[in-house]
This record gives sequence, structure tokens and C-alpha cells, in this order.
Amino acid sequence: MTKHTIDMAASYHALHTQLNLVAEGVGSCGEDSYFISTKKNMMGIADGVSAWSAYGLGNSGYLAFYLMSCVKASVERRAVTNTLAMIHEGMDTIWNLYDTRVAQMPNGSSTITTIKLEEDPVSHKPFLEYTNLGDCMVMVIRSEKLENDIINYKMVHYSKRLYAFHEHARGVPVPLQLVFYPAQGRKTSQEQTEGSDTQRVDVQSDDIIILATDGLWDNLSADETLKIVSSYFANRKSFVQKTTNHSREISKKLVEAAYNNNFKPDDITCVVGIIGTQK
Repeated sequence: MTKHTIDMAASYHALHTQLNLVAEGVGSCGEDSYFISTKKNMMGIADGVSAWSAYGLGNSGYLAFYLMSCVKASVERRAVTNTLAMIHEGMDTIWNLYDTRVAQMPNGSSTITTIKLEEDPVSHKPFLEYTNLGDCMVMVIRSEKLENDIINYKMVHYSKRLYAFHEHARGVPVPLQLVFYPAQGRKTSQEQTEGSDTQRVDVQSDDIIILATDGLWDNLSADETLKIVSSYFANRKSFVQKTTNHSREISKKLVEAAYNNNFKPDDITCVVGIIGTQK
């Protein structure tokens, strides 16, 4: 039986470091973090909110990294039924580490998005499930063959950014986020994800999945992103060529373009996955 998989790779560029490329595991980029699990066809991204560091109240980069580490460990240790449960497991584990004094965690908050590739048990067709909390976003790009073997690329899904108004934000909407601040008590992971958005997106072989923090989306429009992907494959009749890691190359080009635009300087993290099959 044919099984669907995701070929994944991440690129990132912190404000004060060079571009980096990663194909598996957990990594951090300034206050951004991500995880890639080829074993489970899952990936995730977290963006620590910088205000905690700016005002000397904590360090959200640690929370983002712990979130991604705990989520990846949880999904590979046991069967997690959905992407929202992945977030709950990650946050619950962090509180457990704090309660048992295994880890000393600075105060902080983080946006988060988790993605899982699944197959319908009846039709065996693949679909993508994701849960988003905040302003990281997911884009799905699909190729279609036109006349004369011309390949066209189109965007078939673009997730929403999720914001709320906070009493201390002076009327400015802030991204929804998970908060770790023991001095102010705690909300359960279920309470903290009440405003999250969980979506199911039908996908097919060769679809390109782009998951990135706001550092990319604030500096690169959806049209620019689509243009970069289209340009990358412009001279290829088909991009299913095992000699090239297309996920890595696309993520690299997107991060470089966002960094060069530099409309809003920020850490930039981008995970790209391409849907494939194996028997």
C-alpha cells in the first residue's frame, strides 16, 4: 500500500546570525524555535514574544524552544491524536517540569503552530491537519500541468493570523499566545488554546507546505512567496527529482528574500515540506 510522507527542511535567520539549514530535529533561531519529525510526518513552529526580554520580565525564546522540544518528544513517544493535543502535551509537560523542579523556566509567552500529515482511513487520500495560535502561518501551494507541459503553481490554502486585544496593549491587537508566568497563576492548556484555529486541508502528492513565523510573513507577501516557488521550478518539467532537496532549497530562498526585504526586522524561521509517497 502506498503511504504519503512529507519531505521537510527548515531554514532560519536570526537577527544577528547567518542563515542556517536543518533537516530533522529541534532547533532555535533567536526567539523562534521549530521541530521536524520525519518519523511521524509532523512539524511545528513557535515564536517567543520579545516584549518579555525587552522589559526585563523573562525570555520567551526559552519557552518557544522548550515547547518544540516537549511536543516532538511527546509525539514520538506516544500516539497523539491531533495537532491541538500536541500543543496541550507540550504546555502540560513544561508545567510538569516546573512543578517537579526539573527545569527552571524564565517567564515568557509564545505563539505556536503544529502540523500533521494524515490519511483518510477509507479513501486513503492524504490531508493536512494543523492548529494555529497566533501569527505564524501555513501556506499550501499546488502545481498543475497546463498545455505544452507548462507547470503552473497556485496557492490553495492560506491560514489566518489570530489576534486579541489585551488591557495592557493600549488598543493594539496582539497575537494569541501561550503564557508561562507562575507568579500570576496558571491557566490550563485547554483554556490557553480556546481561540486557536484547527483546520483540515486536503492535499496531494507534490503539494508544497510552507510553515513560517511572522518574521517571514511580515517581510514577504503571499504573492511574492508564490513567485519565488514558481521561479525555483521554472526550468523543470517536474520537481520530483531525488537528487535535490527541494524543501531545503525553497526554505532557503524564502528566508533569504524575507531577510533582504527587511521591512520589519525580526527572527525568520521557515519550514517547508513537500508531499510524497512511498510503498
